[in-house]
Amino acid sequence: DNSFNTIYTSPSAACWVGINFGANAYVDITEIRYVPNPAWPIAAMKLDGAVFEGSNDGTTYTQIFAIDTSQVHSGWNVWQKLSTLQYQYVRFKHTATSACELAEIKIFGIKYP
Repeated sequence: DNSFNTIYTSPSAACWVGINFGANAYVDITEIRYVPNPAWPIAAMKLDGAVFEGSNDGTTYTQIFAIDTSQVHSGWNVWQKLSTLQYQYVRFKHTATSACELAEIKIFGIKYP
């Protein structure tokens, strides 16, 4: 929604938030951008162990990347792919440490039917 002020919060010990690109569709991911909760004074402390994952059946997920807490900061963080990644589902997954509080997630790539 392009607003850092609207943030999903999960009450669960393990949480995730993601997107389904549609039945019989997938995205060849080129880049993922995310913004941690801007109210966090040190985002790295909240995101330790957080990952982005992809799936083509919505049940079995493969890690796309783990958030590098030595690099994460407030504002936009960017990950770029190193190889072909084609998924119907993409999600951010973590624990109650972050409560999955990301202000924004943007997934870039080419969507196929």
